Amino acid sequence: MKNFFSFETMYVRITFIIILLTTYLVPRHGELDGFGYPFAYINFPSGRVGITIFRSTYVNILYLFLDFILIYMAVKIFCEAAKKIFK
Repeated sequence: MKNFFSFETMYVRITFIIILLTTYLVPRHGELDGFGYPFAYINFPSGRVGITIFRSTYVNILYLFLDFILIYMAVKIFCEAAKKIFK
């Protein structure tokens, strides 16, 4: 159980950089106003989401947390696969 909660700093740094790029530096979609762009795009690819949903701070924090988990797992899988390939 201890290994389940351990975070490698390299993966966390890469994840935060990806979240920073996708949340703040990528041009915003018209109807998605708030945090959580990657997770919101996966759930609502058409972009037809009520704008009032994303004005809530709690929903923004929830989507940012879900983004972190989703991107962290993808980064970890990708980096572990790259380590095995280029070993």
